[in-house]
Amino acid sequence: MDIEWILGDLGSVPWEREFDFTVMTGHAFQVLLGDDEPRGALAAVHAALTDGGQFGFETRGPLARGWES
Repeated sequence: MDIEWILGDLGSVPWEREFDFTVMTGHAFQVLLGDDEPRGALAAVHAALTDGGQFGFETRGPLARGWES
């Protein structure tokens, strides 16, 4: 399998159907405030994906406090 990693900001580059898979790592969603920012980010991801492309992201439950145990 050939994989090319591209570090990018979907908000600053108008990618169109460039990727089979995009990933949002870390806690990136926590900096998307209000309703418009997440919607804009997801619209940019959608535009960047090829037909049938997939989007992966990490989420964490705020009640899961693993460091306390």
